[in-house]
This record gives sequence, structure tokens and C-alpha cells, in this order.
Amino acid sequence: MSAEDGLSEPVVEVSDRQELLGIDPTAVDSLVRFVLREEEASGTVEVVFVDDAEIADLHLRFLAVEGPTDVITFPLPADEAEPGSTLLGEIVVSTETAIRQAPEYGNEPLQEALLYVVHGVLHLLGYDDHDEDEAERMAERQQLLLGAWSRTGSL
Repeated sequence: MSAEDGLSEPVVEVSDRQELLGIDPTAVDSLVRFVLREEEASGTVEVVFVDDAEIADLHLRFLAVEGPTDVITFPLPADEAEPGSTLLGEIVVSTETAIRQAPEYGNEPLQEALLYVVHGVLHLLGYDDHDEDEAERMAERQQLLLGAWSRTGSL
């Protein structure tokens, strides 16, 4: 993304508040930028890696649902957006859930966590997975994006 294509350079912040899975912040930054570029979007995205206890607390406080989940996204108000940005938000990923769910899907835990990151970015971009057709479209897109990024040698 550049000024030439009308999009500002994205701002990506990565925080790791868990100790269960080794996270490379540079790789996560690269993945988020890749997804934004492929989706022709920009803005500020914060990705936070936590354990199940922390995501369960957020799940209950903000969505009134008990228990942990894989990923939660928090779009930020448009009036806080940088000029020229099309996206603002925070993605919270549970690495503990990734470790637990990865074998069910034939993934390594890190790959599962990175899939959650892509899923979160797509949610911030307006993708929805609450109806079956949209969920299928979103799942296909996130697999395609993660696969394409992985082939760049970034993982």
C-alpha cells in the first residue's frame, strides 16, 4: 500500500500477554499488512495475544457470553480513524484456544492462532460469519489469504 494507490500505510501493533505459544511479532505484523493489502484496506490494527482466562473475561464483559473463545474483534469508532484509513480496530486472540483446537483442524497451534488473526482482520473489514453462506465465504477467504502469505516465506 502506498500513497500511489490512495491508501495510507497501515499501523500494526502486536502485543503478547501470554506464555503458552511463541509469537513472532514481526511475522504477525507482516500477516496483517498482507491481508490489508490483499483486501485493499488500510488503517490501524492492534493484535493482542492472550490466554483463555483473559479472553473469557472480555467475552463476558463485552459480549455477555461465558467462557473462552478463539478471537474477538473490537472495531474502534470512525472518528478515531487516521485520515485516509479505512479500518481501525483491535483483535484479541486466545493462544490457549488455538493450542486446544489446532488438532481438530489438522493445524499446528501457531498456524491456528494466525488463522484467528486473519479471521479478525476480515471481521474488521466487514466480513460476517453468522450465516452459513457468509461463514463459508469467510472461511475460504481466510484460508486462501493465510496460505498465500505462508507461501511468501513469512511463516
